[in-house]
Amino acid sequence: MEFNRKDPYETIRQWEAKRSRRFLYSVTRSRKYSEELGWFITFGLEITNRSTGEQSFLDDISPNLDGVLRFAELCAEMEVEPAHLLDAAENFLAGLYGMTETVGCR
Repeated sequence: MEFNRKDPYETIRQWEAKRSRRFLYSVTRSRKYSEELGWFITFGLEITNRSTGEQSFLDDISPNLDGVLRFAELCAEMEVEPAHLLDAAENFLAGLYGMTETVGCR
């Protein structure tokens, strides 16, 4: 799998918000390095508000592509705003990995 060295990540799939189409959700793939794991591929999500230009980006949500794709679909269905991306990701990952306490939107 080749990556453009100029860009730290590449967009692999996009969704629009289901109702308003105001938000764009982009799943990204990036290559990271850790001393424990060496080089690995991870997936993230960028949310853009097309009306205001506001953006939020988490580049390393999970190495599980199917999980991040499902997360992006849920965000598009619920029209998650950029300001709430971190909270939504924490809630999703807590549910995915069976954690009993979640931090998130209330």
